[in-house]
Amino acid sequence: MRQKFQNASSFIKKMVKSPQEIGAVMPSGKNLCRSMAQHIGVDENEIYVEVGVGTGVMTRALVEAGIPQENLYLFESEEGFIAELKEKFPKANVIHGDAQFLQKYLCQKGIGKVSKIVSSLPFKSLPKPVAANILEQFDMILKPNGKIVQFTYAVNEPYPRSFKNIYGFTANRKNYIAKNIPPATVWLYTRSAI
Repeated sequence: MRQKFQNASSFIKKMVKSPQEIGAVMPSGKNLCRSMAQHIGVDENEIYVEVGVGTGVMTRALVEAGIPQENLYLFESEEGFIAELKEKFPKANVIHGDAQFLQKYLCQKGIGKVSKIVSSLPFKSLPKPVAANILEQFDMILKPNGKIVQFTYAVNEPYPRSFKNIYGFTANRKNYIAKNIPPATVWLYTRSAI
């Protein structure tokens, strides 16, 4: 309970300070995080990229599901969350950076393509050019058969239809989490093998 309060407190402080950079009113709830971890799948041999990490509630669910911290590359653009993330996940690769430059940051770390992307970015509220740049980065870093798990508060898909057509993805609506604040839907995008 104390950790939940600390996450919410830290999140609210950042939201008040920089409301345009925070895409939610509260950190994601446990049920939402567990659902996303379940649908992205656990593979101890794979590298996971998480974007829009915030206070690390999703990261906690990934670690609890069995993903080693060393396999996590955590991208957060809000500088105020970075020290907290490094303290909570000392073995993870915490990167203060913009998701529009994922490939550059991963190359600097010696990482090429990855199989799993976990996104908590608010795609529906991002400017269209920014969202398009980030989706292009997802394409650039994701292996064939790779997966992206994304949630949205909207009733429709979080990514534009053109994303699936241009980059060869299928989209599946997985769970509606009514108990999240606000309620959210989990989507899984799977890249084709070729």
